[in-house]
Amino acid sequence: MKRQAVLITCESCGCVFGRPPSKLMSHNFCSRPCRYKWTSTLTGPRAGGWRGGGIIKACQWCRRTFQASPSEAPARRFCSRSCNGQFHRTLVGPMAGNWRGLGPQGIREQNRLRDAARRAAGGDLSLVAWRAIKERYRHRCLCCGTQGSEENPLTIDHVIPVSRGGRHTADNIQPLCLQCNMRKHAKTIDYRQESIA
Repeated sequence: MKRQAVLITCESCGCVFGRPPSKLMSHNFCSRPCRYKWTSTLTGPRAGGWRGGGIIKACQWCRRTFQASPSEAPARRFCSRSCNGQFHRTLVGPMAGNWRGLGPQGIREQNRLRDAARRAAGGDLSLVAWRAIKERYRHRCLCCGTQGSEENPLTIDHVIPVSRGGRHTADNIQPLCLQCNMRKHAKTIDYRQESIA
């Protein structure tokens, strides 16, 4: 036996529609848009959750006002994801830049500190000595064997890293391409022994 639908009136638009008795609610609407329209007009104790009682904030990008729930208001700074993205794409200075978020000033500071550590490590590698080292190994990366070029230049690698007490002298230097130098990082690996054999 099929249950009969009960005819009820939508509380938002006033149209009459049918609904099974098991689906009757305290408030009945013919569609979701009607339900959303009705709940958006509520304020005070009848409002669902924070509707109508949100905290008014100004968007940091477009300066439009928006409502935020009391729980998210302290952290929320933008009215939309679009404003959030536009704001972060235009950042300059110490918060923008490379993957570490250092920015141009932070990168300069990092390079200055690295150069100071090299000077403190002792030794002085001249440009003539660096060129002689590259000539000795035929301008090749000692790790992967690629030829040094303008697109893929050879970089100075310290066999014993300066951060681990190595010196910035010719007897502690080996030529590596940038990729191999970054992969080696702060490990102590002497590729010169392998290239001789």
